Amino acid sequence: MTLEEFYYVSQIIASFGVLASVIYLALQTRQTARNQKTALHQNRVTQIGNDFGRLTDPAIARAVLAADAGEDALGDVEFRQYYALWVVTLIGLEEQYRQFREGNFDASRWNSTVRGFPIMFGQPGGRAMVRMFQMIADKDFSAVLDKALIEARAMPQVDPKAIWTALAAEERARIKASA
Repeated sequence: MTLEEFYYVSQIIASFGVLASVIYLALQTRQTARNQKTALHQNRVTQIGNDFGRLTDPAIARAVLAADAGEDALGDVEFRQYYALWVVTLIGLEEQYRQFREGNFDASRWNSTVRGFPIMFGQPGGRAMVRMFQMIADKDFSAVLDKALIEARAMPQVDPKAIWTALAAEERARIKASA
């Protein structure tokens, strides 16, 4: 093998090495992007869990029931609890929206969040909190909230306990019918 042939063979081998490196980097970049999206989705689940977890505190639950109804007799402490709960929730939702808008958040997950807005905003107190938050919200997210508020106002007020009671009665009837 001449020196020139050796040179050409080494260049071919080097080209394969560069190609393999580029493929490896592309795969690593793709995996990193997937991991980041997974982390975003897990953060969404954690946020929802934290929001609902706060409601298991009886004092906060009582405050939320009164504030959701928009009761005038709501005390300062109860209002602060309600306000804090909503602001944290809405900031989290706004961040989810930004991540969705930037292409980092799955459309299907964002759409399932949006489908829940009319229920979340089904009570007068909740809608008032959304309107307050819109004063500081990203203008595009505020437009999303406007649409959700219109839908929420058009729906009858949602009573989760009444819905659960009706569905549980249906399930009891199914059990009875199949026995």
